[in-house]
Amino acid sequence: MKHGHITPAHAQVPPLPSLNPGPALEEGQGLTLAASCTAEGSPAPSVTWDTEVKGTATSRSFKHSRSAAVTSEFHLVPSRSMNGQPLTCVVSHPGLLQDQRITHILQVAFLTEASVRGLEDQKLWQVGREGATLKCLSEGYPSPSYNWTRLDGPLPSGVRAEGDTLGFPPLTPEHSGIYVCHVSNELSSRDSQVTVDILGHLGDGTVTVDPSLREGLVHELGHNRPYACVAVLCVPPRKSKIPTAEQQAHASQDEEPSKTAEPFQDLSHSPALS
Repeated sequence: MKHGHITPAHAQVPPLPSLNPGPALEEGQGLTLAASCTAEGSPAPSVTWDTEVKGTATSRSFKHSRSAAVTSEFHLVPSRSMNGQPLTCVVSHPGLLQDQRITHILQVAFLTEASVRGLEDQKLWQVGREGATLKCLSEGYPSPSYNWTRLDGPLPSGVRAEGDTLGFPPLTPEHSGIYVCHVSNELSSRDSQVTVDILGHLGDGTVTVDPSLREGLVHELGHNRPYACVAVLCVPPRKSKIPTAEQQAHASQDEEPSKTAEPFQDLSHSPALS
C-alpha cells in the first residue's frame, strides 16, 4: 500500500525573496520608504540590508503553519548624494548554499541652483571679439533642460543657444544686456541671470565706464534724470609754452596804444582868419 509523501514539520523550505521599491524619492522629503524586502521559508529567514546609504531598517514577521514570512523596510531622508546608490536586500537561510541578494538602485529627483560662467574676465568682452560664450551650470535628476532668454528684449541676431551654452558672433555694442538661463526638470526649475557689458576697442579713443560707477555718473550728470552714457571721448589738452620776460615785454608794447601827442598848431595868423 502506497502512502502520499508527507513533509515533516521540521523540514527546511528555502525562501524566495522579493524586493519592492517605495514611492518616488525627491530631495526635500522627510523620512520616506526606499524599499521593502520579503522572504518566506522554514525556518524563518533572516532579511538584512547592505548599503552605504544612511537610513533605518525595520522588520516584521508572519508565522504560518509550516513557514514564516519576514518583511524588512528601509527608510531614509532623500538627498541628491543618494541618487544612483545601490540598496541591497540580503536573505540568509539554512536551506541556501549562499545568501541571496537583490539590489535596487536608488533614484532621487533633485535640481541644484543654477549659475552662469563666462564673465570672469570682463575685459575679454570687447567689440570684435570672436568665440564668446556663456555656460549655464546646474545638475539634476532627471537631466534638466536649458532655455536662454534676454531680459530686456529678444536674443540678438546671430546669438545661438545650444543646451547649456549661449554662443555669440563677433561682439558688438548691441550684445550688451541681461541674459537669463532657465533650468528645469520634472521636479523643479531654477533661474540665473548675468549682465553683459560690451567694451569698446582698446586704443580707439573711447573710454568705457565701469558698470559699478555708471549709475553714479549718470545721476551726477543728469541730476537723477534718466540720462544714458554711451561713451566718453578723452581729448588730450594742447601743449602751451610759457612766454619769456622779453616776449611778454614785446607783447605789452604791441598792445599798448600810442601816447605821442600831435604838435600844437597856432592858427591865429592863418590867411583864412584874416
